[in-house]
Amino acid sequence: MSKTEGDSAAGGRGQAPLVAVVDDDSGVREALCWWLEAHGFAAKGYATGEEFLACGDAERPACVVLDLQMPSLGGWQLMQQLRARTGSLPVVMISGSPRSADPNPELESAVFAFLEKPFDDAVLLDCIRAAIRSGSPGPAEAGSETET
Repeated sequence: MSKTEGDSAAGGRGQAPLVAVVDDDSGVREALCWWLEAHGFAAKGYATGEEFLACGDAERPACVVLDLQMPSLGGWQLMQQLRARTGSLPVVMISGSPRSADPNPELESAVFAFLEKPFDDAVLLDCIRAAIRSGSPGPAEAGSETET
């Protein structure tokens, strides 16, 4: 893990909320981690869904920024496993291609927001802050699907 991807954990008072960034594109992942840290969050990047799941609950993030399309364990499959393990965890889904609905409407409704790459930085920041404030998944429509 590079310094850019952060090693701080969320938790007690005075600590920055931890945002996990799960994206197979190292450039996107590292840039998002740096950008999040510049905006006062702790950030930790993961190249795969499997890597994120392997970290366990020791560093439970306040929010997950999750790429929809990844090799092996994609965004929807990771969401399914997260829900089974953690119950509710705020997720902002990002994708380089137009949003494709998951066959499971319950799973799709658990995503706080969907953003298509390239997304507006301010919109992503607003979605992450709102997701953390909510402490749980919300309707995807609340975060809005954004066109830039």
